[in-house]
Amino acid sequence: MAKAARGDYGDILVKNQVISSEQLQESRDVMKNGGNLQEALLKLEYANTLQIAKAVAEFNHYEFIDLTDIEVPDEAIKLMTAATARESNVVPISTDGLSVKLAVADPSDFGMIQKLSFIMNKEIVPVVASLEQIRELINKVYPQEEVDDTAPLIDFSEIENEFAQADA
Repeated sequence: MAKAARGDYGDILVKNQVISSEQLQESRDVMKNGGNLQEALLKLEYANTLQIAKAVAEFNHYEFIDLTDIEVPDEAIKLMTAATARESNVVPISTDGLSVKLAVADPSDFGMIQKLSFIMNKEIVPVVASLEQIRELINKVYPQEEVDDTAPLIDFSEIENEFAQADA
């Protein structure tokens, strides 16, 4: 017996009546010209970034978080450089000392989550937020004028090489 396809978060948007199945199909058709489902949905104005983020969270079985009014404690902010937050499009929103709750737009990027866990030497607890809200919060907690040029910057290529060697 063939196993049913898992689908994608677009199916969640249909199930939750955010879009119709016809709109999902039209969005997938637009994707054939390049781009991804989120870009197509936004371009066609069928869903907004929060609706998409909620569907991504549900599809991947993660918590969704609205970052609109969140206050990030200093101990969480200090776990990551501004450069790393901007490069990875993630932001730490809390920590209990052993783990860090990290707002991500793409929880399926396990490689990035694993690298950040290694860098911070903490367990990562991903929560899903819209990319737009993540970028706004990064700019709020890591203001451009306060970027510390002496802070150690992460060269992901070196870490990728370490992971590749460990897998070999």
